[in-house]
Amino acid sequence: MLEKTNDAQTILDAGSALAEPVLGHNGIPYTLVPEGYSIQSLEHLLPQPARVKQNALLHDTASFIAYVKQFAEPTTAIFFNQAKGSFRAVIDYHGPLTMGEQNPQWCGHTASFAPKASPEWTAWLAADGRRMNQTDFATFLEQRNEDIREGKTLLNIAMNMQLKREVRFTSSQRVQGTAGVELLNYQEDVQGTATDGKLAIPASFTLLIQPYIGGDASTIECYFRFLLKDGKLTLWFELKNPLRFIENALGIIRDYIQEGTGITAYAGE
Repeated sequence: MLEKTNDAQTILDAGSALAEPVLGHNGIPYTLVPEGYSIQSLEHLLPQPARVKQNALLHDTASFIAYVKQFAEPTTAIFFNQAKGSFRAVIDYHGPLTMGEQNPQWCGHTASFAPKASPEWTAWLAADGRRMNQTDFATFLEQRNEDIREGKTLLNIAMNMQLKREVRFTSSQRVQGTAGVELLNYQEDVQGTATDGKLAIPASFTLLIQPYIGGDASTIECYFRFLLKDGKLTLWFELKNPLRFIENALGIIRDYIQEGTGITAYAGE
């Protein structure tokens, strides 16, 4: 009977030993639990986490810079994805080789930021190349007049288009000696008499807008386009190199981030 008692006590002691927590990486305690004795972390019982695990999403350049500066470590890295227009900082990034040995880190603390397109840039980009009648085109110019560097001139043109929406356009011609001006010839019925007239429009105009909310304003040129058919006038505009415009705007933000954090923004993900 004594031998059986000793065997039982040995089993109980062994079970107790297995249940005792052991310290793992970063001092995190682990223990074996029933049902196959799988290993289970007890980190949630510690006063605080053993390491930071956070994926912060920032909404503007200033906040991204401030966050990275607050938590930056000597190995913190920033990646800039040109195609997606986004920035990602890995606070606990891998360290350099030390005495020929690798210095890997968890890369579990990150901060991301993707500039948001401004309402004005979104409006112009959506209307780029969209053909409109006189009324719709004139209305668009009136609504977005503050974005146009030559705002007063374009506003007058828009008003003239509204006044001449019932006329019959006959032809167009480039004004000799005047760069970038087209004359649209039209006939108007005034009290039963056909009267000839001309509507002058520039070949191009310039926008001064913020491509991204909170970003710097930049200029981009727009080309006037028109089509005369059966006396009706169809108008639209085409943005000049919109992809380059965005590329330059992102480049400015990238420079701000590098200057503000003191960390190189690598091209990549």
